[in-house]
Amino acid sequence: MNKEQDQNQCVYFYKRGSSYYEFSNFWSAKDHQKKYKKPLNLRIDGKIWRTTEAYYQAQKFPSCPEYQEIIREADSPGKVYKLGQKRAPGYKWKLSKNDPRIINNIIALYSNKAILRVDWDQIKDSIMKIALSAKFNQNKDLGELLLSTGKKTLIENSPYDKYWGIGSDKSGQNKLGLFLMKVRLQLTCPQSACLQSQEKKEIVKAGLEDAGRPPQICDITFTISDDDPIWKELGL
Repeated sequence: MNKEQDQNQCVYFYKRGSSYYEFSNFWSAKDHQKKYKKPLNLRIDGKIWRTTEAYYQAQKFPSCPEYQEIIREADSPGKVYKLGQKRAPGYKWKLSKNDPRIINNIIALYSNKAILRVDWDQIKDSIMKIALSAKFNQNKDLGELLLSTGKKTLIENSPYDKYWGIGSDKSGQNKLGLFLMKVRLQLTCPQSACLQSQEKKEIVKAGLEDAGRPPQICDITFTISDDDPIWKELGL
């Protein structure tokens, strides 16, 4: 595929300020307000989140609701990422304008309290699907932008991440791009987009029922179950 064909068939996203940055998990409520002059709607499990990154990272620590809330309150996706990784060497960032606690100190304080759930690698895909479904179903502007890409392949052009992106050698799995294409299909084919009982079982199985609260389906408009035959039709 030459460069021109690639541009016609693919949409790359990653860097702040570039086209389609809205597709990044770092797209924030602040970014949304600045560009669209309206609040970002991102309500999942009855709470408002500033980014999909914040929801995703917080779900690593269901046994420590306090730390999950700290992640939710962080006022930038970079801070959220550091809290989720529990690594911020040399960073003197404050949690937010209204909370002067230093992120390094918070991580140290919760080093033995906020423990990564043992099944994270098994359930992280389900968590990401929930976050993306909420983001693009609850925000009309973002949903329309996603639909505007038609049938193009969506690619997170991250040189650092070979799981969610394509990595520096372009051989990564691009899971974020693939999941975004699934959400795009949800928006394109609402007749296939009912919340199926199988999907509910998968969400509960993913562990969203733990941390002392009953199972909940997040506040999204619809999803398509992974065994829906429409994925075969699209080769996804």
